[in-house]
Amino acid sequence: MDSSSYRISEKTVAHVASAAIRSVPGTREVDAKLAGLAGRSFPRVDVHIDRAAESVALDIEVVTSYPAPVGAITDEVRRTVVSHVETLTGLTVNRLNIAVADAEISTGDTVTREDLSNHPAALVPTPIRVTATRVSSPVAQPAKDLTPVTVDSSTYEDVRQIEVPAPPKVIAVQPPRPVRPISATAPPPIIPRRVAVPGVAGLRPVNVEKQKTLRPITARRPKFVPVERPMPQALRRITVTPSPITSPQVPEPRPLGKIFIDPDRVDQDSYTETTASRKEMR
Repeated sequence: MDSSSYRISEKTVAHVASAAIRSVPGTREVDAKLAGLAGRSFPRVDVHIDRAAESVALDIEVVTSYPAPVGAITDEVRRTVVSHVETLTGLTVNRLNIAVADAEISTGDTVTREDLSNHPAALVPTPIRVTATRVSSPVAQPAKDLTPVTVDSSTYEDVRQIEVPAPPKVIAVQPPRPVRPISATAPPPIIPRRVAVPGVAGLRPVNVEKQKTLRPITARRPKFVPVERPMPQALRRITVTPSPITSPQVPEPRPLGKIFIDPDRVDQDSYTETTASRKEMR
């Protein structure tokens, strides 16, 4: 056997040996779930494969029925397991240890040595029954005459040809050019001048805030949205009635009065109040 062509696992050999043990009369199969909390399943097979020597060693634990010849059962288990393992796996069984873990009382017929001697240790092929298939040749039916079809040509005269209108001409919409931002130049700051009013003393200087630094403005590029051209529709006539146009009337401007300040009569408080009122008017 060429060991490099395929590989047999220990689990496969254990399944083959377990099936061979269950086929021997007088052996019992115990399920671990039915045996109780600390129960074990039987038969148990421990496999050790020597791949270099192409051999296998088996350690088996079985449960036999009672009453039955235990020695004859173990001998038949040995012959059956060796025959099945070597035939199905191609490995040579160089060691086979059998341990009888328990003996259970049998409720059926008692196993005898004659039953064990009649048990086939080698694999017995199952006969296959083949039933002959009845072959029947297909029979073709005779051809039938087709029914003639009469077509009236006068019905085609009423058929009119459908004219498909030409598709509307789509005009491409040109998007407007992006607006180019123009940088704004700030005018120079205005320096306030101190005005001296004759006859008025003790004026306080006016504090002018410093000009703030202008921040640059970044203009974003406009996003263009594709425009879908609607389908043309028929125009409706609209009647517009002309209305008389009246010119707006502008009132005549009123002359402004003159303000005279007498430096001899104006004091500090009145000058401050007058200056504040002028600013509010502005």
